[in-house]
Amino acid sequence: MANRLKMAMIEVISALRRRGWSRRRIGRELGIHRETVGRYLAQAGAGSKPANAPIGSDEVLAASKPANAPIGSDEVLAASKPANAPIGSVTELELACGSAGSDAPPAKEGNPAEDKPVAVALTDVSGHVKFEDVTFRYFKGGEPVLNHVSLEAKPGQTVALLGATGSGKTTIINLIPRFYDVSEGRVLIDRHDVRDVTLESLRANIGIVLQETTLFSGTIRENIAFGRPDATLEHVIAAAKAAEAHDFIMEFPEGYNTPVGERGSTLSGGQKQRVAIARALLLNPRILILDDSTSSVDLATEYRIQQALTQLMKGRTSFVIAQRISTVVNADQILVLERGQIVARGTHEELLETSEIYADIYTSQLMEDVVVEQPALEHARA
Repeated sequence: MANRLKMAMIEVISALRRRGWSRRRIGRELGIHRETVGRYLAQAGAGSKPANAPIGSDEVLAASKPANAPIGSDEVLAASKPANAPIGSVTELELACGSAGSDAPPAKEGNPAEDKPVAVALTDVSGHVKFEDVTFRYFKGGEPVLNHVSLEAKPGQTVALLGATGSGKTTIINLIPRFYDVSEGRVLIDRHDVRDVTLESLRANIGIVLQETTLFSGTIRENIAFGRPDATLEHVIAAAKAAEAHDFIMEFPEGYNTPVGERGSTLSGGQKQRVAIARALLLNPRILILDDSTSSVDLATEYRIQQALTQLMKGRTSFVIAQRISTVVNADQILVLERGQIVARGTHEELLETSEIYADIYTSQLMEDVVVEQPALEHARA
């Protein structure tokens, strides 16, 4: 659970492009002295951070991160909070920067996601996403995690991804915002190879809402405005209303200035997810990456979250790791993955007729999660 949360924090911070949180400021806040930093810098000179090294300086992080490491170490620590937001505990910082993790996806050798010297800004995005014969390996010469995957999502379409753990669903969504770069083939947005555009402009057009909702120490308002720290309160409130979050926020005595606590501990699971949806709405992205699982909330909360997600997806190209029938039934196309390959694709009706794998997933993994009594559903709508 902690490792999944750690990776969720890494992805959200990276996608929201927050690089203004100074690592030197973290060092000062945690009381790390220059001589301590120097000592650990010397120990880390070979490129591996000592197990007991403190977090908080540019120098230690620069020494400890391998040159080809993917997003999620020093960039996370440089990225996550408004300038005036309180810093949480060391545990929160370690979780965010991945320092505690050995089971995070390994660095892909020789192929870090970084801007080319001639990278251009991605502007006027319509949301046309295309994978052209994409293969991905974590390590050069290793087994492919994705194997010759091709797909196309036209602007405004919803693409549902189905498959067992390890089938390649998460890898596909990680390649769109360039958390990793492809080994072979191309990922295109509006006919631009994502490797040819700046990470800043690419991720400015992608919103992410994960099952493991990521909030940070600070207020509800600061968390909603995390990707747009200059957003006015009026804009924040409008996003919260669209995300079905405004009413519960106003029930707190401090309203939008309510501290969320470390990793959102003040809020329930459903409340955190709606804040995350509001955050994505405020960014107004053209492309969405969603995990629609709400298995940890009650029926009424699930219904409100689904309404908020429906609002969020309107007019946007959406890639959804699907957990519920409502998602796959309404998707423009469904991709069924197995061992890194797309083994079936089509609409819900088409796949029920043509794909035995899809029919099995539909009956075994989806049906059992959405069988509800009509009176309970009507209560949720009330």
